[in-house]
Amino acid sequence: MQAALWATVVPLRPSVARAGWFVQNPDPTGDDLFGVKFVDAQSGWAVGSFGEIWHTGNGGMQWDFQTSPASQTGAYLYGITFVNASTGWVVGEIGTILQTTNAGETWTAQAVPAQFNQSGLYGLAFVDASNGWVVGSGGVILHTTNGGDSWTTQNSATQSDLNAVAFVDAQHGWAAGAAGVVLATIDGGSTWTAQNSSTTGSLYAVTFVDSQHGFAVGDGGTLVQTANGGGLWTSQSLAGVDVLNAVAFSDPMNGWLAGIDFARFEGVILHTADGGQTWTPQDAHNTNSLNAVSFVDAHTGWIVGGGGTLLHTADGSTWQLQNPATTNTLFGVSFSSPTDGFAVGDFGAIAHTADGGTTWLARPSPTEATLYAVSAVSPEVAWAAGTSGTVLHTTNSGAVWQLQATPVSTSFFGIKFVTNQSGWVVGAGGAILHTPDGGTSWHAQTSQTSQALNGVSFVDSQNGWAVGDLSTILHTVDGGATWTAQNMCPGNCNGDGSVTVDEILTGVNIALGTLPIDSCTAFDLNGDGVVTVDEILAAVNAALNGCTSDALFAVACVDTKTCWAVGGKSDVSAPTQVILHTGDGGTTWVTQAWVPPPGQYTDALFGVAAIDGQRAWAVGDFGLIIATSDGGSTWSSQDSGVSDPLYAVTFVSPQLGWAVGDRGGILATQNG
Repeated sequence: MQAALWATVVPLRPSVARAGWFVQNPDPTGDDLFGVKFVDAQSGWAVGSFGEIWHTGNGGMQWDFQTSPASQTGAYLYGITFVNASTGWVVGEIGTILQTTNAGETWTAQAVPAQFNQSGLYGLAFVDASNGWVVGSGGVILHTTNGGDSWTTQNSATQSDLNAVAFVDAQHGWAAGAAGVVLATIDGGSTWTAQNSSTTGSLYAVTFVDSQHGFAVGDGGTLVQTANGGGLWTSQSLAGVDVLNAVAFSDPMNGWLAGIDFARFEGVILHTADGGQTWTPQDAHNTNSLNAVSFVDAHTGWIVGGGGTLLHTADGSTWQLQNPATTNTLFGVSFSSPTDGFAVGDFGAIAHTADGGTTWLARPSPTEATLYAVSAVSPEVAWAAGTSGTVLHTTNSGAVWQLQATPVSTSFFGIKFVTNQSGWVVGAGGAILHTPDGGTSWHAQTSQTSQALNGVSFVDSQNGWAVGDLSTILHTVDGGATWTAQNMCPGNCNGDGSVTVDEILTGVNIALGTLPIDSCTAFDLNGDGVVTVDEILAAVNAALNGCTSDALFAVACVDTKTCWAVGGKSDVSAPTQVILHTGDGGTTWVTQAWVPPPGQYTDALFGVAAIDGQRAWAVGDFGLIIATSDGGSTWSSQDSGVSDPLYAVTFVSPQLGWAVGDRGGILATQNG
């Protein structure tokens, strides 16, 4: 089975103290949604993971949770249809079929034949309140003539999963599924006949606008269509699409496709106004897979998808996110007080809270650049930085963000302001820029590295650190006028992460005075301008044992002596994790370790926050959160409740903290 402008949604989450980490965003849900159905411009339903059914009575401005038997079983729900404003059905995992006759106030489980009570049911179609069909795993087709009071089996003659079904009347229908299977019936399903779909890719959705004209979509951006009831299907692969999950037409001319482009990490929407002859992309401004579409006329429609994404259009072309904040991946978070904070991410996404995260609301962004970092110095004043040299600034709590001009077009991955005037950004190619005037002007500083710099931390206007690829750590004590390498690979003159015999000889000659120190500063570990025997021995050890070459993604410093830097390698087969700590301003960096409990792995860490010399937190792959209360001597895991990557974390006190990550995820803790 398959995997903008802002509208306000009334949040449903109560403001109460909670233990551990809990989700604050997305709202109303962060779980994947797989099905959507609207019966008019106001009333609609969305279904998805863990038995969730959501209903709106005001066009999506507010969504309310509806309980059902699936709420208790946790079965994923994949399809939904209504035949009028009151009567509808939902299908899903473990043979789940639910029915309502009162618009979802109550949902009742319907029994399926015993041999299918563990089957995945993926698609359904009803032509009236009595006659309906359900399809699912292993080629199952079920039929009812009494609204689901009883279901009987129809012979599909296939073992392939059937993912979708469409009927235009009680006799004519089609089912589509894995390996390009398309079946058709002209007798209500008494007999099903295979049709040549012209594709072998899996098909996830099918629709017919009349008994002759139909469309099915699936893997590889495949669209197949017929103008003679399936006697002939023609296939085309749409560029820039990896998977198409949904197809819907409001009339014979106007239709929409929805899916995902994995290469761009972007949801895909395509529209036709000529009955499918041509398809035009529409902007989704969203990083999630888009899974289902419902239109009530040529202008009014909804799309749902991963991470609880809820999109709406009122003109058939411009899509608005109906979630109150964002469902795009978030890479940066910053709080200036226990109540006021910002989170930033893909497609220029900016979310803001003024109540500690009880409510998060989207803020208008002047860019679609990916924003990787944000730094807030007060509830009103903040900066954000991202791709293509993008720096944004707000002085009114994010109501308006303005682009600031920078002298480079490189991507910025880290940003830190210590006052409303003095700040730094770091990024690709070793870029470091500083502003002394709140961003009116930005000036390049010399980093003496070409490695990407991924994070930056300053404790005052003079003392700061930047970290990056190949375990690069840079330090300044003069506001960035000069940056000095720390934790370098001793003797690695060319910065390739390894030490050769020739480089050792260079160090010996520097120690003897026959070469200047500038020949290879990587031997001068303490920065005193002299290479000692101990420094030569450190280089020899690096040559024999190798150097730490994993990337560092974040750094957090609490004073001029104490910092943590974290990183690693995100690799399914061989992930690595790096935790470095200094208690002497970076003269020495010591490796710390988190020992995972059984069943967990040392996944890469992407973000770190510290409150003092004892307490720090780090976040990373697969929802990992670890913490220390003894300066890093021991690290222990904390239950995040999520499995998506977390990219950044911040704390304003030992108790209050936030973490952000994939699919608009914002987590909070009120007890550290």
